Amino acid sequence: MMSAVRRHCEKTVRFQTSLIDHFLWHARTKTVAISQRPVKSDLMSTILGGFDGEFPPVARRIGYRLGLILVTMAMVVLPLLYLGLVAGVIYLLYWHATANLGPLKSTHSFRAIVFLYAGP
Repeated sequence: MMSAVRRHCEKTVRFQTSLIDHFLWHARTKTVAISQRPVKSDLMSTILGGFDGEFPPVARRIGYRLGLILVTMAMVVLPLLYLGLVAGVIYLLYWHATANLGPLKSTHSFRAIVFLYAGP
């Protein structure tokens, strides 16, 4: 056991030395680990140095090739579907604005026309 005196209240505090040693050990190891970080080029050369020889190419099976074709087709079709959806909404808005004017023609109030046409 060790003891220390706090300055502002003059009380004695007792604590175990093994606990203090434990915290000091962690503090020393963390500062060493931070200060001894490898340089990026050294790290890259260490990683690449672990690979020796040639890597044989992997045979691609028919399922892999069909999957690639399917994904490629989806990447082409999905933007086209999106553009078609946007064009359809624009057309339907134009049709609604020109074909459904019956209630607006019979109304003579400008505020009612703005509310009915642009409100809901």
